[in-house]
Amino acid sequence: GDLDVPTSFVIPNSEPWPLQTRGLPLGARVMAIRSMGHYINGEDSEERIKKLEAIGFVWVAKEWRWENIELALEYYQTVYGRLSVPRS
Repeated sequence: GDLDVPTSFVIPNSEPWPLQTRGLPLGARVMAIRSMGHYINGEDSEERIKKLEAIGFVWVAKEWRWENIELALEYYQTVYGRLSVPRS
């Protein structure tokens, strides 16, 4: 998986989520980390950044999405021998 969390995602108030995380607006927190650097400032910022990178945190969502589109197009061309993707 990846850490491209939708902005509107809130951790459900149910299993299997840890009790202390339930209700956390995770998508909003991810957006705050990306756009304003919240939660990754301070003395332990380098350690927090390394932890996020180790679990696949997506720093620039638009670039990540573009890279996936580009990869999919390359594979499409390999499989079908063309880049003329049908509309349906």
